[in-house]
Amino acid sequence: MSDDITLPGSVRAIVIDTNATGNGQFDIEILGTLAKALTKLPEIEIWIPEPVMWEWAAHAQQIYNEYVEKNNAVSKRLGRTGIALRLSRIQDTERQDIQRAILRRIEELDHPFRILRLRDYPEIAITALQDQVLLRTPAKRKFDVKTGAADSASLRLACTAAANRDIDWVIVSADPDISRALKEWQISTAKTFPNIKALRSAILATEPIEIRFVRFVYQGAWQQLGDLGTGLVSLGDIHDAGISGEVLDSSNRYLSLDLQVESLHHIVSLRSVEVDREANLGTAEIVALGDVELAGWNMDHFGEKLVADYGTAYDTLITIAMTFTVGAEDAVDVRVEDCRVSPRETRFMDGIDALENLFRAISEMPGFAELPSSRSEILASPTWFRTINGKSVAIIFDASSDRNNFREWTVTSKVGSSDISIFGHFEEPRVNGGIEDEMRPSFVISSSDGLGLHAMTRFLLTRVYDVQDLPEVAIDDHGMMPTISRDRREGPVEED
Repeated sequence: MSDDITLPGSVRAIVIDTNATGNGQFDIEILGTLAKALTKLPEIEIWIPEPVMWEWAAHAQQIYNEYVEKNNAVSKRLGRTGIALRLSRIQDTERQDIQRAILRRIEELDHPFRILRLRDYPEIAITALQDQVLLRTPAKRKFDVKTGAADSASLRLACTAAANRDIDWVIVSADPDISRALKEWQISTAKTFPNIKALRSAILATEPIEIRFVRFVYQGAWQQLGDLGTGLVSLGDIHDAGISGEVLDSSNRYLSLDLQVESLHHIVSLRSVEVDREANLGTAEIVALGDVELAGWNMDHFGEKLVADYGTAYDTLITIAMTFTVGAEDAVDVRVEDCRVSPRETRFMDGIDALENLFRAISEMPGFAELPSSRSEILASPTWFRTINGKSVAIIFDASSDRNNFREWTVTSKVGSSDISIFGHFEEPRVNGGIEDEMRPSFVISSSDGLGLHAMTRFLLTRVYDVQDLPEVAIDDHGMMPTISRDRREGPVEED
């Protein structure tokens, strides 16, 4: 894989491999960021080979099935306690066909997306099967089972489609077997990018710029956020990104919803720093923790009063969209545009889920695009070194005592002489504070400051980019206390 991050100007197609989204799953948000980056390059298409679609759909169905089995097992076990659970057993007749839904969603994607169909090149299916049976690259033997037909078919579809149109193309893949196949097949013109973030940086030519602007954007953002309390600055439109279902009764159909950010605590990350060189404009996102109040309004049973269900979520994720103007050497006129509020993940289904979430959060920060973000990538490169903003940075994954099951692991980040370690481990299932008696996933990420996985991104923000003026507001460790509170209030109906 080349260290050159530029995108050749002759490229007319981008091929997406199964692991291009970083976790081997269909992720419409990540793919959407790539499509957005291509807005000014309408001649470039995004190709999704049909076997990649099938693998995404199969992975999603497997995750759903595993969740149902865990849910039903916990529901059965706790059902004997006699407590009221929001958890309920999912019957076989109620199971969703996630596979079909994923395939339908992909087929609905319009330009710049294009699906490469095997039916258009039926000979490729035969060749791909031969590759697997004969163990020709990219096929291999895994635990005495021959695999690789899907990889071969996807790659051959891309090669054939590009050759028929006589165009240059690149591929987004972190799979070493794909790189090996391109080399053995002597396809030197197809450049490989490890993930979509790295490719987007190449398309927008922002990688060197985004690092240079991080401090300026942060300083401008912090000044803006500091003015929130005085009323001089607002957060603009506040968008619900899943928090209402966490805070209020998801089964209630409210007439209206009001969302208000009550306070901001730690800033834990800065990401998506992008610069439009022609317009001298840039965008970025600040990720902070804060307290959010949400009100869901309905009429009472008599139609006489408006009744509001109020809920407050503490230490939830608040993603603030910023814009700025590119100056000669800095970012100026930093402005808050809007924000979205989403639940903060503090517990995970298993060690792999937690690990991939951690590495994905780090890889979104400027300079960390090439950080591995899937289980296979992390195992293949457990120690990652880079020089970012003139700093020597290392991220080290260690699960030596339980490498196969991921029941315990440690991730350490070192920047110069400073370092931080966070730990992933299982805890016994527990009830959420008695508010709803709701079971939580039992894998947690621990840090000394209570920030969990965000302790790592906050550490990197301060050490790599010399941002030392982060607020030191203590984050309470709620422990067995609820992270959500609810109540009901009434008010008169306003007459016209």
